[in-house]
Amino acid sequence: MLQITDSVSSLAHDVGEKAASLAQDMAVRAHAVGDLGADLVDSSLKKLQDVGVVAKPQRRSKLPFLTILIIVIGGAVAFKLLRGRKASSTVPSYPETERLADRTGVRVG
Repeated sequence: MLQITDSVSSLAHDVGEKAASLAQDMAVRAHAVGDLGADLVDSSLKKLQDVGVVAKPQRRSKLPFLTILIIVIGGAVAFKLLRGRKASSTVPSYPETERLADRTGVRVG
């Protein structure tokens, strides 16, 4: 009885190994077929582009993006400069009163 159990388990093990081996072979072949298909599509697309049936992809220029970026940064700098001039010209500063207030504890002015 023990021999029958051992032979059945070894047979099942052999069948499992064979199935795994076949699955790996099929995966390799499927990968090769996929590569062949991708190459075929790429070469066909190139031929269609050469003939003029399909338009070739064109490179996009980065010039509009850079122009907008420069305008935005320039506007932000100009806004900060104008805002800084406006704020400094409307409020007079008296540094002498600040120093006197620090020394005596009494605010002058």
